[in-house]
Amino acid sequence: MKHKKAGGGPEWDFATTARAVLDATDRFHNPAHAADWSAQDAEDAFTAVVSLVQRAVRA
Repeated sequence: MKHKKAGGGPEWDFATTARAVLDATDRFHNPAHAADWSAQDAEDAFTAVVSLVQRAVRA
């Protein structure tokens, strides 16, 4: 289902957006990737993905 974004922006498909965010962040919340969570670059990678997702959702 598509909805208008606040401010009259383009239509927003919440289900597709939610799925994309879940897919983009999977390695940070899926227990199958738990061994990667302690990697030296894990926090930097997480910060980069969160920043990217936030910018995309605000666009």
